[in-house]
Amino acid sequence: MKKGGMTRKTVGQKMKIPVLIAGAGLSGLCVARTLPRGSYRIFEKEETPGGLCRSFWKDGYRFDYTGHLLHLKGETLTFVETLMGERLREYKRRAAIHILGRKVPYPFQAHVGFLPASLREECLEGFQRVCGREVERGNFERWSRSTFGDGIHRLFMKPYNEKLYRTPLSEMTADWLGWVPRPTRQEIEAGGRGEEVPSLGYNAVFRYPLGGIGVLPEKLSEGIEIETRSVLFRLDPSSRTAWIRKEETKEEIEIRYTVLVSTIPLPDLLAISRNIPDTIRADTEKLRSVGVYCLNVGIRGRTEPYHWLYFPEQEYPFYRVGFYHNFAEDGVPAGCSALYIEISYRDRGEIRGECHEEIFAGLLRAGIIEKREAVEVVAPLYLDFAYAVPTASSTLAVKRIREYLLQRGIRTIGRYGRWAYTSMGEAIGEGLREGQRIREEIL
Repeated sequence: MKKGGMTRKTVGQKMKIPVLIAGAGLSGLCVARTLPRGSYRIFEKEETPGGLCRSFWKDGYRFDYTGHLLHLKGETLTFVETLMGERLREYKRRAAIHILGRKVPYPFQAHVGFLPASLREECLEGFQRVCGREVERGNFERWSRSTFGDGIHRLFMKPYNEKLYRTPLSEMTADWLGWVPRPTRQEIEAGGRGEEVPSLGYNAVFRYPLGGIGVLPEKLSEGIEIETRSVLFRLDPSSRTAWIRKEETKEEIEIRYTVLVSTIPLPDLLAISRNIPDTIRADTEKLRSVGVYCLNVGIRGRTEPYHWLYFPEQEYPFYRVGFYHNFAEDGVPAGCSALYIEISYRDRGEIRGECHEEIFAGLLRAGIIEKREAVEVVAPLYLDFAYAVPTASSTLAVKRIREYLLQRGIRTIGRYGRWAYTSMGEAIGEGLREGQRIREEIL
């Protein structure tokens, strides 16, 4: 209702429910799938579920909210295969590092034989010096040097990761790096001879559905009543009370819950919370992240055969370029290409108006496009909180914050709720496990 040009809120209902789920991304949807009907309500601020796991069309091209490829294993793989059926397709990774005007197969550390001779020797000699020694885990910088040697560190690990995280590696912890491929001595020596070393890393094989990644949350949502355009705008952890605003009607609902499952970014959750101790507020200030500016682009003609390319060098504004058409050909016009181009930022203000022309100039220099005029569709996206930046102070702060909330019935899950580097597969698995725990402990 409006009066005098002002929107007036509607006094809503009060209720009590066992489980409140904030956010209908992958982990939130998986929690809901495991709970009995009537035991929960799930709210999503956007018009559709999925979080960043969504697809959209523009002028004949289908894009995602940057590249979202499924890395699955074990029970999670079985669950998704059963859910998606024949729509789920499997691909063997085709990825490389664009460096020094050439393409080195991914992972870089296993393929230094594709470098010029002097740099190949620098990398191999550096690795030989650290091979067999104890790995230093004080920070990312020391871990990288002691794991791969100075050459690999200098040429790829340091420039690429500092470009992505916009943080010196010496300020980042090393306890989260289990996903980084660590070739054996034999594999590095084989790569040094120019041989390709297949199947290294968590993403050597990935899956992607026909119809785009948005099909996944659509399937997960089946049978779940999701209340969209509904915003959690106030929270009192001490009294286990949340306030939801329905954007269409402006109705506000006060909900007393036993358990709140939150998948929203940890800083946003704390920002709407009241009666929070000063120590927890102070911990919130220690949480760091980078966002990703994703430029989705449609191009006339075919380009690279890769699924994605890494760009560690500063002459390119982007750190990664992916190629939708090589795993989602049903989402592009015949004979065309669709790309996602990623630039990280600490603040949206860092993305200047002229960045598109800088991006296209970089694509031309890299040989990805032959002429600027080939670009016919552009769809930019800002993805805030894309990567949490793990530092010693933030790791401890996240632990204290999540423990404080858990003691008050708030379970923070998913990439943003946990404030951690996790994949879609991990989000799905965590949601299923969390839902089962709630069934056993609460319901």
